[in-house]
Amino acid sequence: MVEETSGEFSLWLKLVYTVFFLLIMYVNFAYHGWRNVLWFSHIALVLLFLGLWTEKRVLVSMAGISVLFFHSLWTLMFLARLLFGFHSGGAIAYVFDAGTPLYLRSVTMFHVATPPLILYLLSKKGYDRRAFRYQKFWGATLILITYLLSPQRNVNWVHGPVEPQSFLHPYFYLAVLITVLVLFVYLPTHLLLDKFFGQKSL
Repeated sequence: MVEETSGEFSLWLKLVYTVFFLLIMYVNFAYHGWRNVLWFSHIALVLLFLGLWTEKRVLVSMAGISVLFFHSLWTLMFLARLLFGFHSGGAIAYVFDAGTPLYLRSVTMFHVATPPLILYLLSKKGYDRRAFRYQKFWGATLILITYLLSPQRNVNWVHGPVEPQSFLHPYFYLAVLITVLVLFVYLPTHLLLDKFFGQKSL
């Protein structure tokens, strides 16, 4: 059984995160619509919000498994473009699109902030090994929900990597997507987090 310690996340951190969380959610609902909140990135923000206020490290751990790899990669691509002018494709192109309002581009900087925040929270609470089991189920479920609710939008890349694809049957592609996500993203992240932050789990 995994025991939870309490009171390790400071109130000021909870309050500051809550303000930015509500701002990001408001902007997404108002400008992009509710389907945009289905992105793994935004669901991870919800997990972090709940994890902070409930002091449940399993929620923080799930957020880590879900987005640490992708947000770190996003940050590297952003810095490569910002500092060296390296164009890495459409994943971050919108950030440098002058036609997109500045406040929208600023809000998306949460991709840069979440990896250090997650690592900090895990350093305080430790990593919960149950998160891998829960996130496998939740990740697969979210992909299926996204596919059903977003037939015209490529949220969570359910219609293709970055851009919609037509090479594979949609159902087969979803199976491949879930398999790749679990075996090549979730599992390695789980093993690394357990190695460096799992010592506090019982």
